[in-house]
Amino acid sequence: MLTHAEPRKVAGLILSATFMTLPKPASRRLAPLATEPTIWAMSAVRRIPGWTRRTRDDPFRIDKAETWQRVSSRALAERLRPVARVDVREQLRQCQLPVACIRFEDDTVVTLRSAGEIQRNCPTAESITLPGDHFGMYHRPERFATTVAQFMATTYA
Repeated sequence: MLTHAEPRKVAGLILSATFMTLPKPASRRLAPLATEPTIWAMSAVRRIPGWTRRTRDDPFRIDKAETWQRVSSRALAERLRPVARVDVREQLRQCQLPVACIRFEDDTVVTLRSAGEIQRNCPTAESITLPGDHFGMYHRPERFATTVAQFMATTYA
């Protein structure tokens, strides 16, 4: 973690819609299935609601499609396997920097439980809840940017 490797270069830490350990521990057993064909199939199936519930000119639909075009199933599978093993509790327990833990109230991917775990393990964590789902920073970027700017202003004050 950069806060340990280069402490003089980091003034604070912003964690957004994130976790210290896998939010759904049962998912760990599925990590070996994170292969290119499986991820490709999942991405195809997950696109269906976007196609049926959103218009062709919907910015979120367009941006999500572009992301799936740019990030290969292989690259995503290679990133997902290590995520299943993530455990940064010890690093956050030792973190003495100001930490903003930003979560979104309707996030069903990274839930309140994950934010609570961060707060319990990080003595300097400030919990901030914003409206929105897992993509809250995408759908309400101004609100998110304002929150980050306020945290930075108090961190550098």
